[in-house]
Amino acid sequence: LGHIQTDDRAYAAAEMTAFMLAWLSSLQCLMVNRPSAASLWGPCWRHEKWVRTAAELGIPVEAACRTASISRRAKNVSSPGTVVTVVGEYFTGDVDEDLARQTVLLAKAAGVALLSARFNGAEKGARFIGASIWPDEVGYDTADALLAYLKGE
Repeated sequence: LGHIQTDDRAYAAAEMTAFMLAWLSSLQCLMVNRPSAASLWGPCWRHEKWVRTAAELGIPVEAACRTASISRRAKNVSSPGTVVTVVGEYFTGDVDEDLARQTVLLAKAAGVALLSARFNGAEKGARFIGASIWPDEVGYDTADALLAYLKGE
């Protein structure tokens, strides 16, 4: 948007986003994650919403906790655990099938086909930590599952 006057950039960006939302929403083709009012890539849920939805679905969860600091120093907040990525009914990750089923259930509740969920272990009964519609890593297994999903297989 460099060619647009500085004062008009926010307006132009909002108009382009609205256009993209309307256009993407009108498409009748298969999509991985349909746009929402908050994001062009599906729901824009906060961590607490993912945890609450998982708990409402009967998935064991770890309590959501937020912290704040006045320090300017960034802290490493990466969560340990096991990631399950689902694409439709397909899943990737070396985990118990119960965790994969729970992740598929959560994806359906969110209205998305692509979702990564983090659990505190890989075994049955592991607790849900969080989820993302933007998987951190997309390996060959996930790419193959995406291709199969988009082909309708």
